[in-house]
Amino acid sequence: MVAGFAGAPVSKGAIMLVCFSSLLTSTLSWKQYVHLQIVPHLTVYRQYWRIFAHYFCFTDSADLFLGLILIYLCFREQERRLGSTQFFVMLLRIWALHGAILFAILRALVAITNTVLLLDSHAYPVLTHGFATSGPYPITIVVLLHQMQTSPGLWTVQVGPAQFDEKAIQGLLSLLLAFSRSGNVLGSCIAVAITPLCLPWPRGTDGKACSTELRFRRQGGAFARLSASMTSLLSFLLLQRVSRAVVHSLQVAALNLIGNTRKPPRSSRAERRRDPTLSVPAPLPQLSSNFSFNMPRFQIRRPGGAAAQTHANLPDGVQHFLPVTATSGRPPNIAAPDAYDDNARDYVPPAALPDGQLHIEPPPASGIRSIFRNSLPDPVMPRSPSASAVDPPWEQHIAVLQDAFPLQSHESVVQALQESNGSYAQAVERLLSS
Repeated sequence: MVAGFAGAPVSKGAIMLVCFSSLLTSTLSWKQYVHLQIVPHLTVYRQYWRIFAHYFCFTDSADLFLGLILIYLCFREQERRLGSTQFFVMLLRIWALHGAILFAILRALVAITNTVLLLDSHAYPVLTHGFATSGPYPITIVVLLHQMQTSPGLWTVQVGPAQFDEKAIQGLLSLLLAFSRSGNVLGSCIAVAITPLCLPWPRGTDGKACSTELRFRRQGGAFARLSASMTSLLSFLLLQRVSRAVVHSLQVAALNLIGNTRKPPRSSRAERRRDPTLSVPAPLPQLSSNFSFNMPRFQIRRPGGAAAQTHANLPDGVQHFLPVTATSGRPPNIAAPDAYDDNARDYVPPAALPDGQLHIEPPPASGIRSIFRNSLPDPVMPRSPSASAVDPPWEQHIAVLQDAFPLQSHESVVQALQESNGSYAQAVERLLSS
């Protein structure tokens, strides 16, 4: 069972729509415009939009709380089981069928109570005025009944001799929602009656009904007869199949506002992590023409002391491609010890180099980029007598960098050296980042 709304954009949109419309209706005091009442709103004022608009919001906080719990528990599982498109078509079918049947029954009740029974309108306002409360509780009840028919229980709790599962809890919540108001009872009964008409029964390859549908029809009784009698009507109203173009247009219009939640990734203990692949350009003189290998996750760290780092922790494939500097006689990825370290006898600081030579070495770093950067040749340039702290890039720098980065133009290499104030290491970093 996946928590949240992963793979259930229709359920997420339904909860967002119900919450937003309920809050907006309560804030703007529009509660008198969202319920369904035959007299006088439909008979006198001709407000027929109430027939299908009263499903989108709750007018009571208790109904809103119970309705959101049921929507969250029922809608997500059914949408993942049926698919978003088929589940959306099922909701449209419930909405259209329930609205039409509810209007017809309320219109008949108003005619019977006012002309035949002559009931007092003040004593029986629900029957004489044809009143029905707002809220998507009929749609929720149909989806709940569908879930009880198609999905097994996930957990069971035993209290003494009695056993309860999640279906019992959901059924109790639906009963509380159905009987919380007198206007909900009629709509809930109609929702139970139209449940067989709204179920998206799966079909076989030959077009015949599956065994689940046949068994439900044999055991359905009155529901089965009602389903058989309404087949022609449903085909006439095109409620059995909604066009894919309509569904796709609605998804495109609403998906940017609603969004979709991705499924949570598996744990690293259950699925092996994918190692990054290091691909170094072929024209480097130290590497072969086609060089690619899987690099494990590691990081080179320099300890707090003055001890130099070694490349013993690196894989053999990486050690083979580490060049040796011409001045210090050690691989460039090995961090040089500090100048003030007494134990560093084999380390020659830059100031102690012979006159006329300048050792330029990139600073120690870790990761794949440092391996690629340290794979570049380590130039030893003659020191110019008139060299200053910021000299223009020399031709030796440009030649080495162009050999290492054949895809970069001459102007890009010169610009990288100028922006790094002649620093070879910073120029390499800029070219790697470009």
